[in-house]
Amino acid sequence: MKKLFSILLIFVAWMMLFSADTDDELCTKKEEDPCENPITPTASFTWDRTSIYPGDIVNFSYNGTDDPTAYSWDFGASANPTQAATRFVSVIFTHSGTYDVLLKIKGECIWSPLVSRTVVVKSFDADIPGFEAISDRKDRLTKN
Repeated sequence: MKKLFSILLIFVAWMMLFSADTDDELCTKKEEDPCENPITPTASFTWDRTSIYPGDIVNFSYNGTDDPTAYSWDFGASANPTQAATRFVSVIFTHSGTYDVLLKIKGECIWSPLVSRTVVVKSFDADIPGFEAISDRKDRLTKN
């Protein structure tokens, strides 16, 4: 029995010795670099209001399927804030008009193409059923 055990032990040692090359190859294999063949992320976003007037708070949110490492929003000069770097942003547009809201996101290695969506901020001069402007200030409304 001792002789069988010794033979088995020698066989296992021999197998380990000659299989060392394979183990070395496995140990030296590099992990795949995600930046070697990067996947371009896709920016996508929504906002929570259908009618927007100057002074309204508008909540923008990234709604894509990627898991961004960074965000870059641009709301234009008539917005507060004008830029942001978070997934969710609350913005106030100070004047009526048409604004292009821009977003790009960063994946593991590269930025997405810039996505632009148009936001319309209505004027208080627009007809609002049941309300009329008073005095010279169009931002003050009174109910009829």
